[in-house]
Amino acid sequence: MYQILQIEDEIENHKTFLNVLEIVKSKANFESEIIAVTTVKEASILLKKHVFDFVFSDIRLQGSEEDVFSLFEDPEIRLQNFKLVFLSQVIKDNFHNIISSPWPSYKLMNKPVNIEELMEFFKSNEKKFEFVNPEKPVWFQTRIGNVLIKPSEICWFSKNNDSTFIYTILRNEPFECNQTLAEVFNKINSDFMFRVFQSHVINIHFLRRINPIIPRDASNKDHFVVMERNLDNKVEKVELELSRKLKESFEKKLSKW
Repeated sequence: MYQILQIEDEIENHKTFLNVLEIVKSKANFESEIIAVTTVKEASILLKKHVFDFVFSDIRLQGSEEDVFSLFEDPEIRLQNFKLVFLSQVIKDNFHNIISSPWPSYKLMNKPVNIEELMEFFKSNEKKFEFVNPEKPVWFQTRIGNVLIKPSEICWFSKNNDSTFIYTILRNEPFECNQTLAEVFNKINSDFMFRVFQSHVINIHFLRRINPIIPRDASNKDHFVVMERNLDNKVEKVELELSRKLKESFEKKLSKW
């Protein structure tokens, strides 16, 4: 599953990109999770906390004094290994004159993005995924030492400050790891694990329902997922917030499950 970050401040351009991406995904037969942000500040926070395979960025954010190129000059972000794509309506020859090597390599695509061009890009950067056997234990570095946990025993992950907590059916208390949520998530790489919020990844087998947050007014679209695990013959139910940005893609995955 590809992890994608989109930096785009115009809603229509964002929607167009999502529509094209859905077509490309269906033709190329791959899955992805996409997080969209509208500012350099939001993008910087996410790039320092999460692991992305691809970053698609507008070169100009309307009404903002933030320089999107400065984002990719940040030493901490330059350590990342994602593929960078700039989306622009600028003529390519002019574009290369206004950019001062923000990334070791990058690709420029015209906006609105073209289906064939995006398809070719993903094919040329194809990543081979091998799903982890849910019954094969995986090593995790925790506060109590290295622990072997089967992916099928993991109910959900949650990020809190600098730690990631792994909730399982093995014990009441979660296992605390010093690794980021993305690093823990990538250890599993399973088709039954889904990100539902910036700080939550769930095992679909422990999902019981999706509820709207109550009380709410007509404009409030927030939802949460209800997770359930059985510990010592006692059922524990936990509510985890479902991101507005991830809700649609998450529900599409559920419909295919």
